[in-house]
Amino acid sequence: MGLEAEVVARLEGDTITVEVRGVAEEVAGLVIGRKGATLDALQYLAGKVLGRIGAPGIRVVVDAEGYRGRRAAALAVQARQMAQKVLETGEAASTEPLPAHERRIIHLTCAEIAGVTTRSEGDGDLKRLIVLPGGAGAGGGGEGDEAGLQRGRDDGGGSAPGGEGR
Repeated sequence: MGLEAEVVARLEGDTITVEVRGVAEEVAGLVIGRKGATLDALQYLAGKVLGRIGAPGIRVVVDAEGYRGRRAAALAVQARQMAQKVLETGEAASTEPLPAHERRIIHLTCAEIAGVTTRSEGDGDLKRLIVLPGGAGAGGGGEGDEAGLQRGRDDGGGSAPGGEGR
């Protein structure tokens, strides 16, 4: 394929972050994949390799050209917009199926908004996130608000494609 890029890896605590930098814009899309699918797959494989060589407690995060940060910001905006719609209409709103690490961003963003609560629905690695009216918001946690996320529990694991990797 003839790609030229800089790959920088750093270890911080129990997380290895691998960043791909310096690829042309059209090539960055190939490295990232649709909605980060290629990054998620690379992250999953790297986590599996680390598990096999005896480093199961090490997490891997693979990013390219700052995609993960941009995606997290976009998901937080989406969460606030969904919450506003729920507050205005009193009707639940849902996302498209998302991997666990992306649902977590929306759960945590909505946890800071009074009057809404969240839950994940579906089977497998990709689940929909539902924003519902009710709940304490602002970190208070209401019934069914996935408050366990604040304590580090995630609703979809994190070692499969789309997760944070292990």
